[in-house]
Amino acid sequence: MKTYKQIASEVSEAVKEVPEQLREIAFKTILEDALLRQTSTKTGAVRAMESQNRQTRKRRVVTGRSGIFTRAPYREDAVREEVKSAFKILSAEESGLEKFNKLELDWQKYLWVLTVASDRKIDALTNNEIAYILVKKLQVTASEKKVNNLRQKVREGFVMPTEVEGLKAWQILKKGKDLVSSGDDRDGR
Repeated sequence: MKTYKQIASEVSEAVKEVPEQLREIAFKTILEDALLRQTSTKTGAVRAMESQNRQTRKRRVVTGRSGIFTRAPYREDAVREEVKSAFKILSAEESGLEKFNKLELDWQKYLWVLTVASDRKIDALTNNEIAYILVKKLQVTASEKKVNNLRQKVREGFVMPTEVEGLKAWQILKKGKDLVSSGDDRDGR
């Protein structure tokens, strides 16, 4: 049986050819799979790459320089022009909000993006649009699928599901805005 260090080394080698912005996601995914399947005859890294290739053939794919199939973290053609123009300039230190880099959990980052959108007069964002903003503007790994985990925050009153142009979208609620507002801003309310 391989040690964790050996498995991590194999996974690091396997993701060298993956584009840099996707490398962290690929590493985490392949490492997790490798650790779960370490008893198989094939290495977990090889199984993960084979599994990824099978899945990406069924979806819209982007081929990197290495020829490895990778799924784009977002579809730029599905991002509304009003969202692109509203987020043309974005700082991780938006006025009245916690610093983006201080947010530890992914769902908090999604709420932060939704709050900025609301401040910029955009009522709701789709999973794809949130992923676009995180990846393209804030250089954070994200995907439509991961953003969909916001559905777990509906019951807590942070977001509300809605529709934008026939697509599922998220609208930030007061409790969600309060969570990502800076401490100084919260005291004034």
